[in-house]
Formats: sequence, structure tokens, C-alpha cells
Amino acid sequence: MTTERETFLAAVDEALDARRDPCEVALVQEWIADHPEDGDELARLFRGVDVLARSRPRPRASRKLVPMIAAIAFVALGVHLWTRAPKSVEPPRTSCSRIVSFSLEVTRESEGQSTMVRSEPDHTERNQVSRLGSTLIVSRLESRLP
Repeated sequence: MTTERETFLAAVDEALDARRDPCEVALVQEWIADHPEDGDELARLFRGVDVLARSRPRPRASRKLVPMIAAIAFVALGVHLWTRAPKSVEPPRTSCSRIVSFSLEVTRESEGQSTMVRSEPDHTERNQVSRLGSTLIVSRLESRLP
């Protein structure tokens, strides 16, 4: 038996497998509108997919070359370790690239009701407007991370 969350994640996976934007799927939009805390997880997933999309596949070496390259590398490493003098080790440098900002905004409209969820790294906002007879009900929920 699958839970609603598993159904949501399956819809995201199916959209990504079909090379479509998961935010265009109605089920995903409804889930994010009802569960804004999952907006951050979806944004992290998009960043990961973006990194993978930008990476290029490496050409593969032929099967005969792989053992020969491994043997040469092993011998070169042995010679290097045997002949080098001990040196101080410098800490690795960090990458200069970083994410400056991101946000995720989902709007869902149905009969007499409109829900908008906007999620940023330190802030989530949910606005809901509904009509009950001649009365207009507006609610706003805002949360901030410390």
C-alpha cells in the first residue's frame, strides 16, 4: 500500500523520467500547496538535477587499455612515493561557486478558493483566499527559520 507522499514522489520521478518539469504536474502542485515544507526538498532535488544536466559524459577507454593504464599508474605511484621527501600537507581549497538565492512558488486554484505557497531558503509563506457565500476569507501563514 502506498502513502500519499510516495504517490507524490512517484509523480515527481515520472515527470523527471519523461524529461518534464514536475511543477507542471497537477498532483505535485496540489501536494506542495498542501505541504509547503516539501517545497525545500523539491528545490534541492532541482538543484541536483541541474548539476547532473550540466555534466558531460566522459568518453570510455577501450577494455584493453584499462589494465595497461592501471598498471602504469600503479608503477608511477610507487616510484613517486618511493622517491619523494615528506612535505607538509595543505588543506584542500573550497570551490568558489555557490547558490546565491532560490525560491519556489506554487499556485493552486479551484472553485471558490485560491492557494499560493512561496518557499525560500529561510522563509515559507502560504496565502489562501476562499469565498463562503458572500463572505471573502483571506488567511496568511508565514514561517521563518532562525
